[in-house]
Amino acid sequence: MISIRIYNQNRVLQTAQLPSSWVDISVKKRRQLLQIAVSLPYPYNFHNIILKLLNVKESTLRQIPPEQLQALYEKMHWMVNDPVEDPIFPSFRHGMTRYYYPKGKLWNATGLEYALADEYYTHFVEEGDEKSLLHLAATLIRPQDRKKKGAEREDDPRIALKSRAQVELAAKKFHKMPAETIHAAFLLFIGCKNWVYNTYGQFIFEESGTSKKDPFGWYGTFFTLSEMGAFGTVNEVQHENFHTICQFLMKRKMDEPKQKPKTS
Repeated sequence: MISIRIYNQNRVLQTAQLPSSWVDISVKKRRQLLQIAVSLPYPYNFHNIILKLLNVKESTLRQIPPEQLQALYEKMHWMVNDPVEDPIFPSFRHGMTRYYYPKGKLWNATGLEYALADEYYTHFVEEGDEKSLLHLAATLIRPQDRKKKGAEREDDPRIALKSRAQVELAAKKFHKMPAETIHAAFLLFIGCKNWVYNTYGQFIFEESGTSKKDPFGWYGTFFTLSEMGAFGTVNEVQHENFHTICQFLMKRKMDEPKQKPKTS
């Protein structure tokens, strides 16, 4: 939390606290605040959020000098900009269906799920293709598995992800999803992608010596693991837990004998 004092003509109007991350806000309030943040133009979005967070009247904010009010707005930019490693809210209902996000750090994601999400994310960032953003969201956000088979998949309440075709079919409905639900998936993937790189990067992403990056990306890695006999067929590798795959690759890298320096 950020402690603030609201002044007007050197008189303290109010002493209060503003959140500095989603951790400071109850889960029940998060979706409503994110909805305001992404649906209204700046600065009206943060103006309305501050009214709610401080529980003050509009007349109170009008007494604040413009430069101080602007400083308050700037303290709230994290809501729309800062990546997160845990879902901002775990689920939401749209129509008659409840949708779930993956666990924090994508702990219950499969190899295929991460590979598809990474592909769609990269295409959206590089090309600005809104369809790719919807595909990213449809990869991560999936309906509740009413047959409860998720217990077999790391206690995952979402229906299983089986193919790219499944994602792209589901994404056709996502243009009707509330903007805050899509933005929450976007921030979650950025945060988890950063975490994955910082945790496993030096072992499975960074090139060393004469090794070259697989031109087929994650799919090339899945084929390589299958050829090694790890986790089974290519299809079985893709549906293995993503972190299990990363940890296997990390251990394999750590177990490699260090290359001896060449002697002249």
